[in-house]
Amino acid sequence: PRRSFSVRKMAQGPDFYADQFKAQGNDAFKQGNYSQAITLFTEALKFSPTNHILFSNRSAAYCQLKKWDKALEDANTCIKHKPDWPKGHMRRGAALHGYEYYDEALQAYEIAYSSNPEHPDFAKIKKQLKEGKLQEVNVEASQQYRDKAKVEFGKKNYKGALGFYKKALQLCPDDAVLYSNKSACHAGLAKWDKAIEDAEKAIELKPYWAKAWRRKATALHGKKKFDESIGCLRKVHELEPDPEIEKMIVHITNEKLAKSYLSDAYMPNHGNKRPGGGTKRSGGGDGGGGKKAKFDMNEEW
Repeated sequence: PRRSFSVRKMAQGPDFYADQFKAQGNDAFKQGNYSQAITLFTEALKFSPTNHILFSNRSAAYCQLKKWDKALEDANTCIKHKPDWPKGHMRRGAALHGYEYYDEALQAYEIAYSSNPEHPDFAKIKKQLKEGKLQEVNVEASQQYRDKAKVEFGKKNYKGALGFYKKALQLCPDDAVLYSNKSACHAGLAKWDKAIEDAEKAIELKPYWAKAWRRKATALHGKKKFDESIGCLRKVHELEPDPEIEKMIVHITNEKLAKSYLSDAYMPNHGNKRPGGGTKRSGGGDGGGGKKAKFDMNEEW
């Protein structure tokens, strides 16, 4: 009679199935399917619970997803089962690097490359860690300027706040939050073109950050570019669904329709006047109607 699956499974032995799942996990990893790879490596570990390679591979997948805590846990378990294997220490170094524990990461990498300290990859890693540590120092140094900018923004001294944010950016030139806050300052001054420029820089640095897209939407609204502003708000809602964003889209749509109606009904060349007197005039200033926007200041935007 034909043997059942479970009997045949036991006949193959656990190592066979561990290897099968590991191979599938490796394929998923190469294809960028890191969550699937983690699932497959986890299945493999059920058949080979002390396999250091599986813990190493799963740690690498967690790193790709920036789940540093789980990556570090697997790296430590890998080292526990195979303390003299360099790759386990490399995994630990990668997880600690992701955590921005630069000194601890360097120690792990030094162990990993102890047999070949001149390896070019080790030189690159040391350079990255040095740059990361320097950036960390710069962030701390820039905090005084961030704090001063907050105070000035709170007093609606947008020009003064801008000066401090510019100084902070000299120390942290790739900080999306600083560009976002600069955009808010420019918007407070009705400098819409500059507000858009800074918002776009924030988006370039953090494409999936809803606040950066909202900054751009605000600036575009200030320039009366309603359709583009609505497009940015739709992106905000896509990234962080919020009923308030839907209300804003409806509001701007109605504003656009009202502006279109008034433009048609009171054309200056026809001599028509708007209700309350006066003829239609275009806004001046930096590409916008001169009306200053209101914002709540929060560094954790």
